[in-house]
Amino acid sequence: MKGTFTLFLLVITSIAYTQPTISLNDIMPKIGDTFNLKPTIYQSPGDSGEHVTWNFSGATLTKGYPVKMVDPKSTSYSTDFSTSNVSIYNFGNYSFMNYSSGAQSLLGIVTSTNVKFTYSDPEDMLHFPLEYNGEYSDTWEASFVNGVQFTRKGISKVKVDGYGTLITPIDTYKNAMRVHTFQQYYDTSTAAGTLPYENDQYMWYVKGLSYPVLSIYKLATWQGTYSGAQFITSKAVTGMDVAPIEAKAIVFLYPNPSTTAVFLQLGNNSTKINGWTIYDFTGKELLRGKINAQVSSKMGIDVSALQQGMYALVVETTDGPQVLSFKKD
Repeated sequence: MKGTFTLFLLVITSIAYTQPTISLNDIMPKIGDTFNLKPTIYQSPGDSGEHVTWNFSGATLTKGYPVKMVDPKSTSYSTDFSTSNVSIYNFGNYSFMNYSSGAQSLLGIVTSTNVKFTYSDPEDMLHFPLEYNGEYSDTWEASFVNGVQFTRKGISKVKVDGYGTLITPIDTYKNAMRVHTFQQYYDTSTAAGTLPYENDQYMWYVKGLSYPVLSIYKLATWQGTYSGAQFITSKAVTGMDVAPIEAKAIVFLYPNPSTTAVFLQLGNNSTKINGWTIYDFTGKELLRGKINAQVSSKMGIDVSALQQGMYALVVETTDGPQVLSFKKD
């Protein structure tokens, strides 16, 4: 009887401490998946290792914004990224991905200001399956035009460095897997020279969700260092769904870049603007205003107090929210 009981304990222990594995099928996006992304300030990522409990229940979250999985063929850029099978849309930006049984690869990006990054050597974001201590290095290269022609070259070092229980202000997740990505990359042009970047990022994945439950990042750029964290809700968003914005925009923003003010111009005769909110790179809300203006009105927003950098402007209209971005010089 004692021998049977010992064997029973060994079986239970083996089951309880089986290392999780995440395959492509476990996190493959479905077109239309939408999550509410909740930004907050930088959080210490905690320990690596097995059976870790990461407790972020005390994080203070700001107002969220949606992230949506879009069919690349429904965008204006399907021919530019013909091998993409999912596009991730947030804050007015598209990230064109290719998901395969072996990897999630980034093929290109189109920003809300229509800067297009085209990868001649795709960036591998994940290698499948995700297994504890699995790691790889990946070199990648892209080109884009932002005033002048740039080449972006980088290397990513990626490791699944932990698994365990993830506690967020929203929910608790068992068998979460943490992926640590460290990137060094450079933008080079004949006019601007070489601009360095270094990104240190931790992302937590769980089965059944196609977007990281939590992402913590610290990005050092030639302009300064940015850091923050982003949580998602575990259910699709119903009240904040933002459809991809194509060429016929509801609201136009100018000038971009700007030094003192940006102006909003409505694009059709039935739309009204109810309000607007400006967020920084980390998703922190900086400015907010209410407007009740008809189409041909020209509405100015004072941005003189903002520091130099990139910002997102969410405009609430009677036709739904629109996400724009602008640069403050």
